[in-house]
Amino acid sequence: MSKRVKGLTLIELVITLGLAAILSVIAVPHMQKFIAKQKVSADLLKLKSTIETARNHAISQKQTIQICGTLPDVKPSQKEAFDCISDWSQLTVIKAIGTTEQEVLHYQLLDENYQLVKWSAFQRKPYLELTPYGFTNHQNGTLYLCHKRYTNLHRAVIISKTGRVTISKDNANIRTKCET
Repeated sequence: MSKRVKGLTLIELVITLGLAAILSVIAVPHMQKFIAKQKVSADLLKLKSTIETARNHAISQKQTIQICGTLPDVKPSQKEAFDCISDWSQLTVIKAIGTTEQEVLHYQLLDENYQLVKWSAFQRKPYLELTPYGFTNHQNGTLYLCHKRYTNLHRAVIISKTGRVTISKDNANIRTKCET
């Protein structure tokens, strides 16, 4: 009786590893774009959820709520007043306590690394103010998310005067805002 030896030859192993290397070189760029697209989608859902939750809080608590971008040194527990900026990479939901203090209700950082996250609104205010009725304070605006690497992943979060949130995909208007 002859014994059969099971295994791979060196040539079979080298060919298999070569095919795996070629397939991974082809797949990596597509995988990176897929991951970036998923992070953008996650950020959009976070933003939409944050704005809708702030609107619901304003209605249920009968309070005016502001959503704005803040500098990196502003922490969620900070009580004193701070300035809002139009860069919303770091998003903060606040309610006013008197005239000199603000309470941070929610703090959100975006996952993806964007070239620009800019709030552009009627009256050029760097914040979005939601009234106790759920409407914005005569503001309709757009939050532009300009992706650093893939221009087709530029997005816009549009907030109407009624406080409704819609998401717009890459179009000529968004590309124009992201280029400036």
